[in-house]
Order: sequence, then structure tokens, then C-alpha cells
Amino acid sequence: MSDLTDFQEKIFTKLEDDVPAGQVVSYGQLAELVGSSGAQRAVGSAMKKDVAADYPCWRVVGADGAVHEAAIGDRDAVRSRLKEEGVEFVDEYTVDLETCQYREES
Repeated sequence: MSDLTDFQEKIFTKLEDDVPAGQVVSYGQLAELVGSSGAQRAVGSAMKKDVAADYPCWRVVGADGAVHEAAIGDRDAVRSRLKEEGVEFVDEYTVDLETCQYREES
């Protein structure tokens, strides 16, 4: 992870270690989980870096469940990867957050 900032290391580690297959996390939620509330744009930028493909970057979606492009490809590639993991959708590019959003255990 040497090419990553401390913040990027934190988000990729959190994503890889805590958000399981079949669940998603929003950009803002991931920022909050690593103690950087309000840094959702920085999370979004990190998910487009080439190195993000080494992590489950496809599990990060918009606050409304919208699927966006990531290091693994366009929205179709991200949607395909999420479908493989069993993530449910309410329409073509919107994840069902009620059933698939990651919730950190207390």
C-alpha cells in the first residue's frame, strides 16, 4: 500500500476487512467509519485509483444506493460484480440499501 495516503490505507483496509461480500457501503459511510466524516469525495476519488481494483471497490455506492464507476470498470462492471455477490437491486443501477447496506456491529 506504499503509494497510498494514510487516509486511503484506512479506507481500503476497512473496506477489505469489514464489508463482506453481498453488502455495500456508501462513500460517506466509509469516510465516517474511518473517522473522516464529510470526506465522501475523497473516498470516491480513491475508488477510481488503479490500486482500488486490488480491494472490493465495487462495494462502495452512492448514498442513495446508486452504482458508480470504479477501478474495475464502468457501472455495468460494478453492477455485474455486485450481482455475483448476491447484492439486490431496486432498479438497474440502484442497490437495495434496506437489505444490502453494511451496518457496523456495536
